[in-house]
Amino acid sequence: TPENLSDGFFRRVHAIDRLFPREALRVYIGGENAAGKVSLKFFDEAHVALFGSISNENFAKLLAPVAGHADLVYCQSAYHLIPPIVESATCSLMLDFHGVAPEEVEMMGEERMVPVLSGRERYGVEHADVIITVTDAMRAHIVGKYPSCYARFITIPIFDEPVLQVCDEPLNRSDVSTVSKPVVVYAGGMQAWQMIPRMCDAIEKAGDTCTYRIFTPD
Repeated sequence: TPENLSDGFFRRVHAIDRLFPREALRVYIGGENAAGKVSLKFFDEAHVALFGSISNENFAKLLAPVAGHADLVYCQSAYHLIPPIVESATCSLMLDFHGVAPEEVEMMGEERMVPVLSGRERYGVEHADVIITVTDAMRAHIVGKYPSCYARFITIPIFDEPVLQVCDEPLNRSDVSTVSKPVVVYAGGMQAWQMIPRMCDAIEKAGDTCTYRIFTPD
């Protein structure tokens, strides 16, 4: 929905969605149902969602035939990698690396999750036919970390539209073009891996030599 697109997760899925024909059937899988039940939601004839917990045996069994009939499986990140889907799919697997999950949770101090996500990440890389990255630097990181990776790489930036067009209060382009000082733009979150303290230090050292535009949902 338009409301969801302010969230990076949904915006990323939306960007990937637009790579494929609108009439193609999409089955979205994920979510943690607090009651441990499986739920099904039809948005329209081309968009269906399955919600449940992987710990629910019935949900895991349901995923196998869904994946078996798919022409393509897209996994939004190692966080959302679902082994039953990968194991049952006979089509291409597309894995999105818009972040490095094990390193992220380690920076957040969640040490217990590091081996879990490391295993998921490695499993995904070993099975992926296509890996999507945000930057070429991310691609180099993955190839360096997993030298045996055979997947094809595609680079797709997080923001697939100009920032000026998607803000609630768009900047006036003429105002920006007439500013004598360089305009520095940050568009992202405030998580530990964004290096916010380092960014603040850089801004403080630069003083008033630049004009800053900060875009964050936090």
